[in-house]
Amino acid sequence: MKPVRLRRVAKQDLREAVTWYRKRDPHLAIRFLDEVYKTLAMIEKFPSTGGMVYGVDDRQTRQLPVDNFPYHVVFRRSAERTSVLAIAHSRKKPGYWDD
Repeated sequence: MKPVRLRRVAKQDLREAVTWYRKRDPHLAIRFLDEVYKTLAMIEKFPSTGGMVYGVDDRQTRQLPVDNFPYHVVFRRSAERTSVLAIAHSRKKPGYWDD
């Protein structure tokens, strides 16, 4: 099993999303975090999962939706690890994590 590591942009995305949900409903923020953690566990266990990211040419960059929320975990596989590039809202422009 390859370890999953969150890059700086992904950590910032997660902080911003949790803050947004927490302001509306603290329980919703907890549910969001739970679903993100489940998605990260799935990626760690099955790093070949997920679909291609529309608008991104790198075939090693994949995405997996966060259940019940309009977010995707965007990740890139390598021989040593899986790097989470973003916890991307569905309306954000693909590829912003590489800017």
